[in-house]
Amino acid sequence: MVEIVAGPRVAGPQFRARVERRRLTESEGWEALNETWGVFVGWGVWNKLEATDRMSRARRWDWEALENFLNRLEEAYQSGDLAGYFEPANPEGPERPEARKAIPRLYLAPANSISAPEIALLFEIILDESPGMAKLAANWIAASDASVKGIC
Repeated sequence: MVEIVAGPRVAGPQFRARVERRRLTESEGWEALNETWGVFVGWGVWNKLEATDRMSRARRWDWEALENFLNRLEEAYQSGDLAGYFEPANPEGPERPEARKAIPRLYLAPANSISAPEIALLFEIILDESPGMAKLAANWIAASDASVKGIC
């Protein structure tokens, strides 16, 4: 069971969007996980290049670039830009290409989107960042998440 954003996806914070509960099929669940992680990895690579203005892995993060990147991460996380999605399974039997075109993407609600531990894992394993950087990013998101939900 997951929560999905009900209705069309709109710009702006998704934390206040209306959500619906939905039971995913196994294939929908895997697709949602793959797309969520794929959205984050794509976002991470692009924003790392923009924040650091470099392509060389040999250079280290300076504080200004790191703060810029973490602020971008917090903004993307809070706005729902890192939300994964899936295409619902076709309830009318075997998939037909013409029917598939009309099936919308359903976006996961923030409660079921990427988590701070997943962000840390992807930072370290996929984006090849240090464990310290991965932990910093996860803590940054966890603190951001707590403040949005009013947790001290």
